[in-house]
Amino acid sequence: MITFEAILKDVKKKGFNAEKLIETFKKFRAELLDDKKPFLVKMTRLTYEHIERNGAFVADIWEERSEEDDTSFEYYLTLLCDPGNKYNREELDEYTELFKEEED
Repeated sequence: MITFEAILKDVKKKGFNAEKLIETFKKFRAELLDDKKPFLVKMTRLTYEHIERNGAFVADIWEERSEEDDTSFEYYLTLLCDPGNKYNREELDEYTELFKEEED
């Protein structure tokens, strides 16, 4: 089974590959549908649609980021690793709003 932790590890090791990530998120979404995890199903769909539209992950809820920080995508994945954490959920909701604004 695909996990957000495995995706994060792969991105840190091999870098961001839009085509591969889109494919991975689509497969992962199907697995999450089977597991009946609606919030994560929505987040995986919004993620791959965002990457398809932009060719990269350009959403960032932080106004400033230092060089020592993870990339926005890596940070986003760490939030998805623990979506039950109320603080992570709040930030994921902010990403959701960014994704939805893009669609309009």
